Amino acid sequence: MKAPGASGRAPGRDTIVDLRCPRDGAIAIQGQPASLDMVRPAVERALSGDDRAVVVVDAARGSGCALLVELLDQVRLARASRVVLREQIR
Repeated sequence: MKAPGASGRAPGRDTIVDLRCPRDGAIAIQGQPASLDMVRPAVERALSGDDRAVVVVDAARGSGCALLVELLDQVRLARASRVVLREQIR
């Protein structure tokens, strides 16, 4: 039996939306190839199931500022409040 308000997730485990912005401009969502127009709906879906979802944007050095800004704009339009931007090491 679940306690009232229990989400079924382990405590302290947030939903993570993994977005990748590599040098070649081939965006990926959760490791799957995607287009820029798929970012906002994917983030909105994650937030609808978990309003504490974390969006992690992995950007490769040299991926281009324009694409990264467009990607972050889509995340912002989806109303994500927990966003992490990190540089891809590989």
